Amino acid sequence: MKILYCITGLGVGGAERIVVETADKMFDLGYNIKIVCLSGEVKVTPKRDIEIINLGLNKVNFFNILKKFIKIIHDFKPNILHAHMFHAIILSRISKIFFKDIKVISHAHNTKYGNSLRSFLYKRTELFTDININVSDISTKHFIENKVFNPTKTITLANGIDTNKFYPNEKIRIEMRKKFTLADDVLVFITIGSFTPQKDHKNLLFAYKKFIESNLTSSKLIIVGDGELRGNIETLIVDLGLQDFVILLGLRKDINELLNMADIFVLSSAWEGLPLVIAEAMSAEKLIISTNCGGVSQLLNSEDFLVPIQDFNMLAEKMVTVAKISSIDKISIGTSNREIIIQKFSLENMINNLLSIYKKLF
Repeated sequence: MKILYCITGLGVGGAERIVVETADKMFDLGYNIKIVCLSGEVKVTPKRDIEIINLGLNKVNFFNILKKFIKIIHDFKPNILHAHMFHAIILSRISKIFFKDIKVISHAHNTKYGNSLRSFLYKRTELFTDININVSDISTKHFIENKVFNPTKTITLANGIDTNKFYPNEKIRIEMRKKFTLADDVLVFITIGSFTPQKDHKNLLFAYKKFIESNLTSSKLIIVGDGELRGNIETLIVDLGLQDFVILLGLRKDINELLNMADIFVLSSAWEGLPLVIAEAMSAEKLIISTNCGGVSQLLNSEDFLVPIQDFNMLAEKMVTVAKISSIDKISIGTSNREIIIQKFSLENMINNLLSIYKKLF
């Protein structure tokens, strides 16, 4: 079987990592794989020898890109065209017009589907998809209720992570804390995500300011990521007087090491699909605090660590509450978090479920 994966970009987000990790797994299973990236710099790549074709899409060259994409399909002759994210989904659906036998999978990774134009394009091209996928139950429900995806051919497929890459390790924790000159009794919060409106770092910084004012314990907030709003965030950190408490690390590859160094993972997003970064933190046996966005409750299987979106007062209160949890209970909760990921959200589970989907198409 030949599978062509198509994704809008190959930056450093969760969807991008899912595509390359899936491609690697399918390659290992003996499938013939190619990846098409529509635009942007390729920052994540497969470990296997899989060709990536970057089409260089921009606002004015869509039809030229469509011609190139059609030629790629014609030459490669894939059985399955598995498209991830909006632009790739629309391009792949249109391509089905020229290739009646190809099976098209439209794979969304978020609760929000965008503006009215995107909604219109999703609906008008629905005819040309064989299966729609979203990553969490709440995201799937939202797409169906708004008639973006047809319920008769829409399913939920949770993202999965490699639990062998994200795991607890006390030795790593000690080494990383020495590297960052953090005493063992310093409570370390960590968040990982791009500086975009979706991640709502402003909400987190206001909440952390209130946490510090509680005088509960010595603490640090580590923020991993980069993006369009970084300048705004840097200014806000100064305005709130948090320069001595917040560490901005930019883009990093040592995520498991950083998670081990930390005590509590915090997600302050305004919206999500099924955020892989929470699954990674759970796999590393971290305590989780999150806004109740997307499929986070599906991951945690509990609402005890959730707060409303865009409510920094509630977020700050939850940070104080979780910081007070006893050491024994922290260990128990962390162990339970990892077990949830192993049982329900591992990369192996996701691949097995995806294989079942592929086989049903033929």
